[in-house]
Amino acid sequence: YNTALTPGAANYLTRVPFPQAPVTSYDRSIGHSYYEGLQVKVERRASKGLSYLLGYTWSKSIDLAASGQFAESTSQSLQNAYDPRSSKSVSGFNIPPLFTAAVVYALPFGHGRQWLTSGPLSRIVSNWQLNTILTLRSGQPYTLFMNQDIANVGARNQQSDDRPDVVGDWHITNPTPTAWFNKAAFASPQAFTYGNLGRNTFQSDAMQNVDF
Repeated sequence: YNTALTPGAANYLTRVPFPQAPVTSYDRSIGHSYYEGLQVKVERRASKGLSYLLGYTWSKSIDLAASGQFAESTSQSLQNAYDPRSSKSVSGFNIPPLFTAAVVYALPFGHGRQWLTSGPLSRIVSNWQLNTILTLRSGQPYTLFMNQDIANVGARNQQSDDRPDVVGDWHITNPTPTAWFNKAAFASPQAFTYGNLGRNTFQSDAMQNVDF
């Protein structure tokens, strides 16, 4: 920290709280967060060879850029260190819908099972299982950065670099990996100002994963 208290054209060192100290990055205990969620679990212990554990969460987490101090991994983006409330948004780990399922099924073949209980074939097919883990969830939030200190406050890397200005509708009807949003909807902020784009405005694609 020790960035300039306000944006401006003059040397930012003339506007920092401690002119003899450098701009630094370190953790500090500020801000607050909110979490609300609905959590449901359905479980069946092993019965007739079948067991499963199903879980569903619908939630929302909001904070003042307090979900981590490392922008690359948690999308912190505290654009103005002296006004954390201006970076209030959903948390970097906010994933509203999340469904998981773990299922184990012992196949009913072989010794002590329902079918093929004896003979050479029973030895081959005995003690086989079907196991699967399913995960379905929404994408994670992320923030666009200018990668520049346009406000001229002495910003260091993405933790405090400016965000762009929104000048149009950035939504795309059918987003693709090569065009996830409308790039023409953004512009560089005016010199010595902060961008008006909110933190964690965007969301990556949903994820579906099956291990079988």
